[in-house]
Amino acid sequence: MLYASSVGLLTAIVTLLLFVGVLAFGVWAIRGQNRMFPKGFDRTGWNPDGERAGWFRTKFIWLSGGRG
Repeated sequence: MLYASSVGLLTAIVTLLLFVGVLAFGVWAIRGQNRMFPKGFDRTGWNPDGERAGWFRTKFIWLSGGRG
């Protein structure tokens, strides 16, 4: 006959608290993201034009190993 394995009360409580903590962290992170970038947020002054995008180009070149 097969018996269902039981989980200790302390293990169940710790697991439940860990799960709730992970969910709370996710909600906190999403709320922080929404506060930093609210709906309708526009990047004032940002233009994808080649000359205006020099900062992005410089960073990508630097990160890819091209230093000069």
